[in-house]
Amino acid sequence: MDCPRISNWGDLSQLLDDFSGSWLFRGAPREYGTLPPSLLREVDEGLSHYKISEIESYGLLHFSRASHLQPRGSDPPELRTTELQALTFGERIEWSTWLQHYGAPSRLLDWTSSPFVAAYFAVSDAVEVDAELWCVSLSDLRHRAASLLIAPDGASNTLDIADQKSAAEAVESSVLGRTLRHISSSAAHRLPQFPSQGSWFDVLAKTAFSGSSEQVLSIVDQLAQCDINELVEQVGTPIVFPVTTSRPTDRMLAQQGWFTVALDPRTDHTKISEMDVELKRYVISANSKPEIMRKLHSTNVSAHSLFPGLDGLGRAVRERLRHGMPW
Repeated sequence: MDCPRISNWGDLSQLLDDFSGSWLFRGAPREYGTLPPSLLREVDEGLSHYKISEIESYGLLHFSRASHLQPRGSDPPELRTTELQALTFGERIEWSTWLQHYGAPSRLLDWTSSPFVAAYFAVSDAVEVDAELWCVSLSDLRHRAASLLIAPDGASNTLDIADQKSAAEAVESSVLGRTLRHISSSAAHRLPQFPSQGSWFDVLAKTAFSGSSEQVLSIVDQLAQCDINELVEQVGTPIVFPVTTSRPTDRMLAQQGWFTVALDPRTDHTKISEMDVELKRYVISANSKPEIMRKLHSTNVSAHSLFPGLDGLGRAVRERLRHGMPW
């Protein structure tokens, strides 16, 4: 992957001016060159996706049982059932945003829709080493993830299918279609429901014809973890897609937070590039960190604004000392 270098604030400003449309950004204070979610970094290499999902479930259950005892500014969602395999994928993701937010390992990877917030996380720490900035198109990532799920036999066709007959045929042989057919024959009560739009098959066929990705991903959100496990077995290509939360905390709002999630928790999110989605990576030189940090402060991008509360105030004092900024 080609990694252009950012050597000063001018380079960064010029780079960010070149981005148009909806993009997600991620800053890291060191050059890692990889994008593993925190859960993947904590578990033993070589574990199956079943085992990693099980470990994730234990962490989620432990967190949910005790979280109501802790003081906080907002409440996590209700846990519908302690039978975690019965939780839908969407419910697991919603809870995972809270685990991620409070420092627990999760299958999610943090991003932001603000390039300046991402730049802050790249330059605010480890001032002696180079940093990195990642960028990916939000709309392209969502569209390609949905397209791969309803592509016939794992092919890489797009969602925009010429006619409804072709769309129906594509859905019938797609990895998502095959998984849903299996659910309908063995556990129909777990099928996604669309009361006003017909069956899941009708919804997917219309989606493939219209070119919309939202319905495809909403169907995935409604699948139980056991069905996601089956889907992972059938998918031959890594599938990563963007998600956000319906219950953001003040910190998530301040940081304009987004996440990416992979169907297979073993996936490093650099695999996005294998989905035929452009994933950009830039290196920010260590020498430029103090200058970029001062410029970000002048635009009110600082620990004080990104971490509401006393925690952010304490961070702000530390970063002023670290970067030699005036009081």
